[in-house]
This record gives sequence, structure tokens and C-alpha cells, in this order.
Amino acid sequence: MRIAWMRRRGVARGAVTALAIGLSMLAGLAVISTRSSSASMSTITATQQHSRQWSDVYLKISIEYEQLIDFVRAKSEVGKQPLISSIGSAEANLRWLVANGDRADATEARALQNTYGGYSFTLRALVDADQRGDRAEVLLDAEQAALSASALRKQASVNVARNGLEMSALLRAAQRTNARLLIAVGVISAVDLVLVAFSTLVLLAYQRGAERLATESRHRATHDSLTGTANRSLLHERIDDALARCDREADVGVALLLLDLNRFKEVNDTLGHHAGDQLLIEVASRLTEAARRDDLVARLGGDEFAVLLPGVPDAATAVELGERMHGSLCGPATVEGVTVAVSGSIGISRYPGPSSDAEKLLQHADIAMYTAKRGHLGVAFYDPDADRHTADRLSVIADPA
Repeated sequence: MRIAWMRRRGVARGAVTALAIGLSMLAGLAVISTRSSSASMSTITATQQHSRQWSDVYLKISIEYEQLIDFVRAKSEVGKQPLISSIGSAEANLRWLVANGDRADATEARALQNTYGGYSFTLRALVDADQRGDRAEVLLDAEQAALSASALRKQASVNVARNGLEMSALLRAAQRTNARLLIAVGVISAVDLVLVAFSTLVLLAYQRGAERLATESRHRATHDSLTGTANRSLLHERIDDALARCDREADVGVALLLLDLNRFKEVNDTLGHHAGDQLLIEVASRLTEAARRDDLVARLGGDEFAVLLPGVPDAATAVELGERMHGSLCGPATVEGVTVAVSGSIGISRYPGPSSDAEKLLQHADIAMYTAKRGHLGVAFYDPDADRHTADRLSVIADPA
């Protein structure tokens, strides 16, 4: 039994440990998933910012090119002013990319800065030539600037496309990572659910075992180990309960039967203690079979038994029940292969009546039993007029457990 208990305890500890590990893994996956998603979003956000800067570079160079065409065609200073104002407009974006972009963006921006610087220098030279009235120089610079603008826009568009591809790759990688994490979470969650169910079953089994042990412990504390009937402690408890209920319900009475076997010592001395135990078990069985559903059969010690009878309205009913018990008790019994005659003396007391409390109820039943034994009456009800007992006769109630 101890080995089985230790095995059950080992299984319970293993289940709880596995559940703790599973929950820890689930929590760890949640942390990993959060960090992975955060890192992916940070990278994607940074790539979006880089792409936006490259788009701005492309847009500003395109605007400068359109304004260059307008500048060459313009006849007035007003038409030429937009180009003059926009020269070098993409420089801030390129500086940001050099400072904040990743290695590829910083390298591309640095290279584009050199080309864009030459492009801006050509535009300023074109403006200066126009102010000098050198139309041929203006056209020559315009042609060179147009070629530079085309090259710059191509480089900017390539970087926009590159960042777009990087974002797509990052999103696909994040999706694959999330898919794997979801599978892992699903598997671990399923395992945890199984472990939770198993742990619940183990805990329920432990609870049932604890309740069973508590019930068994209570039964051992309140019942006689030989006969299985109530012991003295439970009898006193039930007497107190029955008398309290009787006080609440004035039309209900309580009777107590005390029984002492005749010639039990002869059986013990002749056939041995084992035979005596068998006889006591047989007596307890006969009393229990004769008892009503709410009656309580108790063994007080040795060959002395008691039967608590609730719901007894008068003395006549108490005597009737006592005689029925006596009739069920008396008769031959086979013990150790030997047939012995079983008989006993029963004393009866009742509350309310001459017995005014639990102590008197026990005393009076003991006195009545002594009267039945002395007069060979079988059954005797307590008679106050015949109460000439002495303290040494009250052996049954002495030193209650």
C-alpha cells in the first residue's frame, strides 16, 4: 500500500511538474512571439521610412527636372523662379539616409549625393548663364542636367524598389515565423490541456482519497473495531442529540436499552477469547437486524451493549421494542463448532420521565438492567420505587469515553 501511495504521489508530482514546464514553455513562446513581432515591425517600419525617403528623392528630382524644362521655356523671371528655389531640395533626404539608413541605403545615398551634387552644380551654372544672357550655355547646361536627372531618378527608383522587395521579404519571414510559433503554441497548449485534465483527475482522486480517509478515521473513532457497531463516544453524542431534539419536539421521547450477556465469561473461559469475539459479533448482528432504521446499536465494552431508541412516545412502546430486541437476541449460536445458548438481560429507561437528562438516562437503564439480571426477567423498565442501587453497581456508565 505504501509503494502504491508513493507511486501515486510520484505520478501527481510528475504531472504538476510537466504542467509547470508546459506553462513555462507557453509563456516563453509568448515572449519569443512578442519579441519576434516587435523586431519584425521595427525592421519593417525602418524599411518603410527608408523607402519613403527614396521616394521623396525621386519626387524632388522629378520636380526639379520639370521646373528645368519650364525654366528653359520661360520668358519672365516669375517662370524661372521655381527652379531657382528648388535646387538642392533632395539633399536633406540624402543626408538623412546617410545618417539613419542601413548599410545598403547609406552606401547608395552617399553615392547618389556625389551625382546629385554635380546635378545641382549644373543647375546653378545654368541659372548663372541665363543671368549673363548666354543662351547657348543655358541650353548646353540644360541638356547635361536632363541627363543627370534621368540617371538620378533611375537610381532613386531602384532603391525604392529594393526597399519594397526587402519589406516583402521581411513580411514573408515574419509570417513564416508566426506560423511556426502558432503551431508550437497549439501543440504545447494541447499538451497543457491534457496535463490540466490529468492533474485535475489526480487532484480529484486525492480529494476523494482524503475524504475517504477522513470518513474511515471518523468511523474508527466512533465505532467498535470488533463488531462495527457504535462505541461509547458516539453513543453519548447521539444521546445528547436525541435529547435536544426531544426538547424541541414535545411529543417525541427517547428510550435507552442496556444489555448484558448471560454466561459470556463461561464461553470465554471454556472456548477461548476468539470464540468470545465471534459470539460478540453474532450478538451485534442480531441487535442490528432487530433495530429500526434510526436506532443506534453500540458496544460499551466487554459483553455490554446499548441501543438508543429515538421516537418512543411512552414506556409501553419502549418495553415492546426492548422485548423485540430480547427475542431477536436469545437463541442458539454456533461458535467454534460448538452450539451455545445466547441470552441476556435488558434494562430500559426513557426521556422525558424519570430520566431527566443524559446522565440519568444511562444510570436508570443500568439500574433496570441490574434488576432484570437479578430477577431473571429478561427485560425490565426502570422503576423509581425499586431504585436501591449503589455506586458500585453503575459499572456501565463509569469513566465514559
